Amino acid sequence: MNQSINAAAIEKWIEENLSAKSVEAQLISKGYDSILVNEYLFEFKRLKRAHTNFFGLMLLSFTALVGICVFVVAFHK
Repeated sequence: MNQSINAAAIEKWIEENLSAKSVEAQLISKGYDSILVNEYLFEFKRLKRAHTNFFGLMLLSFTALVGICVFVVAFHK
């Protein structure tokens, strides 16, 4: 099979919060060869980590902002 990776499908799997095993099972059931399955899984895991890292960065930024606001309010005279 000469297929390229479908980024929209990967985003859909991430939104559905599927595991890598579920994604692998879906791809195998659709008849994808092992090389393409491995490429999909690599991209899926990479993008899932990117989403997780983005959420962590946003949470860290929010808590830092709240900390600065608390500091300013507590020591403002």
